[in-house]
Amino acid sequence: MGKSLEALLDTNVLVAVLVEDDVNHREALRVWSGAEKVHVPFISVVELEYFLVKHKLGSKAIQELVNDPKWR
Repeated sequence: MGKSLEALLDTNVLVAVLVEDDVNHREALRVWSGAEKVHVPFISVVELEYFLVKHKLGSKAIQELVNDPKWR
């Protein structure tokens, strides 16, 4: 029986997943891709939305993350 990997991600990881220029982008993608299910504290969702608005990145990015099946 295989083990499933679940991850608890904070705002820093979510930003690194979305921002290709982030120094931790590759590692964050590895963590995101390797997880079958992710958990994100509500405050991290709020902080991510603030980051996206502040940097004029729009809400499309957060919609893509939230629509990913592992975000359940």
